[in-house]
Order: sequence, then C-alpha cells, then structure tokens
Amino acid sequence: VMTWVWRLLLVLLATELGTVGRAALGLVLVGHFGALSVALHRIRTRFAVPAPLRLTVLRVFESASFADLSELIAPWRDVGVIEYLEGKDTIGFSPEAQRAMATGALDDLFAKREADVRTHLRGASLVPEATLRFEQHSFQCSNDVWKAAIVDMLDRSDAVVMDLTKFSPRNKGSEWELGQLLDRVPLARVTLLVNDDTDMPLLEQQLANAARNID
Repeated sequence: VMTWVWRLLLVLLATELGTVGRAALGLVLVGHFGALSVALHRIRTRFAVPAPLRLTVLRVFESASFADLSELIAPWRDVGVIEYLEGKDTIGFSPEAQRAMATGALDDLFAKREADVRTHLRGASLVPEATLRFEQHSFQCSNDVWKAAIVDMLDRSDAVVMDLTKFSPRNKGSEWELGQLLDRVPLARVTLLVNDDTDMPLLEQQLANAARNID
C-alpha cells in the first residue's frame, strides 16, 4: 500500500515539475519498477514454489453474477489453481477465449473429445504468474464430453465450490454434478453456495437421492 501511495505522490509531483524534472522522475520510476522486478525474481528463485492446490468450481450457468463468484474465490489463487468449465454466459470474458479470437484459433478453445479434455487439463499452468499468484484456468466442452471433464476435474481437485444460486428443477446438469460430488469428493472439501433464489427443498431432495446412490 505504501508503495502505491508514494507512486501517487510522485505522479502528483510531476505536474509541478518542468521538462528536465519530469525526465528525471521518469528515470526514477523506471529504476523503481526494475528493482521490483529483480526483487520478485529473487524471491521466486530463492524460495521453492509449493505444489499448487486445485479448486474446482461448479455452477448453475446463468446464475448470480459470475463476477461476484470470481471475487469470492480469488484468494485461492494465492495457494493454487482455479479450474472450471465456461458457460455461454461467461465465455466472452474468458482470457483464453480472447487470446483464441486474437489468433484465429477459436476452434481450439472447445473440447469435443475426451482427448481434448485431457489436453486442456494438462494446459493449466502450475507456475505462478509475475504477481506470484496462480492462474484461473477454464475451457468449454461439447455436450458429448462435459461430464467426462467434470469427473476428471473432481478426481484431481483439492477442494470444490459449487454455486447453486438460482438452482431450480430445470438444472438437470447440476443434479448430476451433485451426485458426482457425493460420490467422488470428501464432503469436508466441498462448499455449496446458495441464496434466496435457491430451491432449497429441491436441493435437499436431490442430495438425499444422491446419498442413497453413492458407491
């Protein structure tokens, strides 16, 4: 915080300086950013990066604001990778989709076969970014393989959060996912998010049905 405070003060000071003063201030700022980059590099090379933990995110597509959900789970990036499948309501905001559009490789963004699913899952970087935070990784599946993708993500996850806001009888996919959660993930690692728009009697009924059918 103090770093950003003094940066702001330098910018304000620049408005009072002449051409020579601004040039000198520019050199100071360049040196400052260079020193920070060197310091970050030293931290990354001196200390071993722990193996990242994996958070799998499941959700009812077109539920509550995905931006709110992203903000809620963002702290996980300090300790690991966030993985989820894109829906039609979020694909346009995906960094992967934006890069694919820029390079004309939109077709590569979609997993159409189980081999594509494995390729996408292997593509998640396990190395922190320059800010020392891990990435948020996502991709989109065809109807033929989305279940296989969910199973693969659950089987390798360290924790799962499922957004069930606006959960209703028309969310058949979420019903299947709840069954997989109970079947594959220790409940201590599972968090379900609900709100006033969640059909709680239906959710309780589906959880009870899933509990009777777990392996």
